[in-house]
Amino acid sequence: SADMTEPYGYRATRDMLLLDEAPTAFMYASILTAMGGLRALNEAGLVAGSDVSIITYDDRLSFLESANGEQSRPFFTSIQSSIQDAGRRVAELLIMQINNPTQAPVQELWEADLVLGETTGPLNS
Repeated sequence: SADMTEPYGYRATRDMLLLDEAPTAFMYASILTAMGGLRALNEAGLVAGSDVSIITYDDRLSFLESANGEQSRPFFTSIQSSIQDAGRRVAELLIMQINNPTQAPVQELWEADLVLGETTGPLNS
C-alpha cells in the first residue's frame, strides 16, 4: 500500500516485471498509477495492449478528464465510477451514522462501467 501516484505505479510495475514469472496483465487502482505502470512497461520495451494488458479504475477526476483520451476508443481500458458521487454519498452516510449511532452500517453496491481501451490485448496461450 502506498500513495496512488505515478511514481508508485512505476516502481511497483518495474519491480513486478523483474519477477521470474512476470505478470501479463496489471490492474491499477487509479489512472495515475496506471500512467506510472505504462512508463515502466515502455522502459522495459513492452507495449500495453499487445505484450501486457492494463486495466485501471478511472475515477473521472476533473483535472485528468482528457488523460484517457477524447477519441472514440480511450487509451486505457478502465472501470469507471464517479469519485465525486462516491464522496458525496460517503458524506451523506457519515452524517446519517452520526445522527443515528445505533443504526447498522449501510452497505451499497454501485454499478460501474467497463470501458475498453487500447491497453488490453488478446490472451496469449
